[in-house]
Amino acid sequence: MSQAFLSGVADQSATSDAWVIKEKLRCIQKVPTPRASRWRITNYLKVMKAAVSEKPLLEPMGKALATLERHADAVARRWISGLMNARLEGMSGLFQAAKSRALGYRNEANFIAMIYLIGSPRAACSIMTNPHEVTKSLFLTPEG
Repeated sequence: MSQAFLSGVADQSATSDAWVIKEKLRCIQKVPTPRASRWRITNYLKVMKAAVSEKPLLEPMGKALATLERHADAVARRWISGLMNARLEGMSGLFQAAKSRALGYRNEANFIAMIYLIGSPRAACSIMTNPHEVTKSLFLTPEG
């Protein structure tokens, strides 16, 4: 067989191995306690580091495993705090919506006001009743 074909087969094998490593990480999310999560993280890292060290194409996965090892305590604390990335991602979506609407605003203060307007549940209720009044009162400057 040609060298190019063999290297292509090796690439596919490394890709499938990387996918398996990523998917096996999901088992950590399913545990109910921080102690169990810490135990699973430790064992996961031990097994996966051994698998990654054998294949040079999996070096990026080795870096990801090293990152998980550095932050393992913070990952385990997720079970205590209950905080997740979803709220931050939601706020980021709101900021992106404000940014897309801010094209015609005169200054930075108006853009910040739009972020507050979009992010505030109270302002959202006001917009539903009379959007033009809310917009006028929030975005018109005294000189304009």
